[in-house]
Amino acid sequence: RSSRNGDDLSDDLLKLFCNDDEGLWPLVGDSLSSSSALDPTFWPMHPTMDRLLHWKRLNGFVDETWDDHTYKHADNGVCWGHRADDALLFTDPADGHHYSNTELYGLMDPRNESMPYVYDTFKWSHCEEQGVHMRPAVGA
Repeated sequence: RSSRNGDDLSDDLLKLFCNDDEGLWPLVGDSLSSSSALDPTFWPMHPTMDRLLHWKRLNGFVDETWDDHTYKHADNGVCWGHRADDALLFTDPADGHHYSNTELYGLMDPRNESMPYVYDTFKWSHCEEQGVHMRPAVGA
């Protein structure tokens, strides 16, 4: 991403997203705190992404492997919480261990019998009323 004068802002944006600037923490990119729901993008974005992920998992991915080597790094080659085996803040209520991304991804699979919910439709009529047609392609 470039600024208006053509400067590359990629590293600066990455630092913001990874909370790599102590002067800004926890105001920018702090999606792990209880205040994250105050961000106006939180409520429309999270349920929509969850719904799209359900749709995609039910209709098939081409490849579900977790690629740990293609993201850009913020500090010392690590952007915590992005790798498959990184321990997250979510814990198993039975034994208290911290779930990894891989474990949480498996638990949230709509084909998992212990998943407490699956969306009943994958229609976005509220978008279509505004002239935006959500028609994900099968296999895409």
